[in-house]
Amino acid sequence: MPKNKSASNIYDRIFRENAKNAFIALIQELYQLNIKSFQVLDPKFPSTSENEVDYLYEVVLTDGNKQILHIEFQSTNDTNMLARMQEYHAKIFKKYKLPIKPIVVNLSKKPFAAASKLKADEVFYGYDTIELFNLDTNRLLSSQIPEVVILAILSNYPKKKLETVLRAIVIKLKQLVIAEKDMNRFVKQLFYLSRLRKFEKETKEKLEDMLIEIDMEKDYYYQEGIEKGIEKGRKQGFSLGAEIIVRYKKGNSAETIAQNLNINLKEVQEVIDFFNKA
Repeated sequence: MPKNKSASNIYDRIFRENAKNAFIALIQELYQLNIKSFQVLDPKFPSTSENEVDYLYEVVLTDGNKQILHIEFQSTNDTNMLARMQEYHAKIFKKYKLPIKPIVVNLSKKPFAAASKLKADEVFYGYDTIELFNLDTNRLLSSQIPEVVILAILSNYPKKKLETVLRAIVIKLKQLVIAEKDMNRFVKQLFYLSRLRKFEKETKEKLEDMLIEIDMEKDYYYQEGIEKGIEKGRKQGFSLGAEIIVRYKKGNSAETIAQNLNINLKEVQEVIDFFNKA
């Protein structure tokens, strides 16, 4: 993902928009899950917890291994104690990366009746990984879901096959997508996703060869390129830098711009380079 927050938001938005149709279907197929229905839950959690850990100790055992001793003191039967200890466990492990021995000390005169063990299906043992770059391209292209089809751009094929894959994606999208605005949205997402494989330039060229236009006016990188080009132009005069970019966007070469504006070719190329690099 791009380090810049504004740029990474593009990918967050794409995958949020497509998660329901693309990844639920993909996961159901890959893991043979018979999903009858689902509902979207709020993924946001409180940034802080009211509950603080009572005591933590790092101990060294006789065999030389280290572990964390986590002790909680309770004077009442808290029905949420197991969930709390699970939350503590995740936070402690994230910070110290050591095995944890959790213990609750009951301070009351009544036996501690709250659950103290997780059920087998409640225990976190790890997670599965879906490697998009290892998925079969034809398998994704055979999907009847547009959001799954565009993932083929990230799948397992050699770069020399890019044009073939792009053409197949567009043909399949045209079969599946009726509304023009939806088609435009998927094509733009396709272009953004190609950046994750660092061949957005080739993707844009191939799409244009297929007479498919991409509206880049609101694109983050496009706007950043203009801003950087103009900033570079300020050193030569704001209006001159802006003029170079305007002429370049219209298709004029650096040599033509330098000749028409009667300025040094190197200065023109520097402004254009800032624009293209973005």
